Amino acid sequence: FRDGTSLVVSKNLKHFEQLLETVPYFIRVHRSFIVNLQVARKFLKSDGCRLYLEDNSEIPVSEEKAFKVMEFLKTL
Repeated sequence: FRDGTSLVVSKNLKHFEQLLETVPYFIRVHRSFIVNLQVARKFLKSDGCRLYLEDNSEIPVSEEKAFKVMEFLKTL
């Protein structure tokens, strides 16, 4: 969460990915991460794809998802 808190759940990311399918800006960028792209600030494709968020978090982006992320970011 933005405030630094966390939440432990007993569901896998696939469950949340399906819940967020119709919610704009949320996208699965890696097998371990679903991101709200509205808080993305920078995307680097060199030395493995990385997405940097407004809180300076660095999120890996899988090669399979990189094109989709780039296309989505162009629309923001």
